[in-house]
Amino acid sequence: MSEAPLPDLVLAHIRAEELFPESGAALLAVSGGPDSIALLDLMHRTAHELRLALVVGHVDHGIAPDSAAVARAVERWAARYALPFRSVTLSLGAGASETTARAARYRALRDLQREVQARYLVTAHHADDQVETVLLRVLKGSGMAGLAGIAGAGPEGLTRPLLAFDRATLIAWLRSHYPDAACHPPIHLDPANVDPRHDRSWVRQSVLPILTARFGDNVRRRLLDLQRHAARDRRAWSQVLRVLPGLDLRLGQHTISLSRRGLGGLPPALAAVVLTAAAREVGFTLSAR
Repeated sequence: MSEAPLPDLVLAHIRAEELFPESGAALLAVSGGPDSIALLDLMHRTAHELRLALVVGHVDHGIAPDSAAVARAVERWAARYALPFRSVTLSLGAGASETTARAARYRALRDLQREVQARYLVTAHHADDQVETVLLRVLKGSGMAGLAGIAGAGPEGLTRPLLAFDRATLIAWLRSHYPDAACHPPIHLDPANVDPRHDRSWVRQSVLPILTARFGDNVRRRLLDLQRHAARDRRAWSQVLRVLPGLDLRLGQHTISLSRRGLGGLPPALAAVVLTAAAREVGFTLSAR
């Protein structure tokens, strides 16, 4: 029996994880690269079932000399699917770091999300991104919550529906529908994705191949297993906040409060973990210190 088509698998994953619990507008973050074009195509094929109105959003960082051309190509992709297009142009310059670009991109996307009144902001993160994230956090000494990696759903409607699928699967889907490598509009291949100056690119291009050569193809599966175990623990601590007697947990839109007396009555190690878990509830990370 053949496997179901990829759009059906994506739809099943979205429903199983309840990633879009309500209908509404969804802003798709489309960079013009193959991952985000796959997101655009797959979300377009499932939007009716999910009761979503899609808008294509693009951020031109102003880093690469061809960024304006990429933005125009993304606009043509949006037109190809008859979807509204919104973009923001930044002027970060060629020296901008990976961290700076990411922070600026998310600020711009959130501005677009508010502008179009979208309930969801949808990104193209996939299983390979998850593997790279977990390995980077191992190398940086992250705690268990950090090893939980990228969540399928985040604050203010942030949603990542492709985390169950690897890059090769998405590329194969694109090639089956757009076999011409020079298709129009073009799919942009960002040179930053293979630039070893960036930590993530270095892990992708250098570290993972070495680990795979040494330990076999199941290295990626092991890292994903680690991520799933850590994510289970992170969910468990979120539940602890709600059932531990005396904490008097109160959640606002961007605030959280706990009973000082209840917290003070806990052993110090447990109190520290509870505080860290509480901070995560509102999207804030507390270090061990």
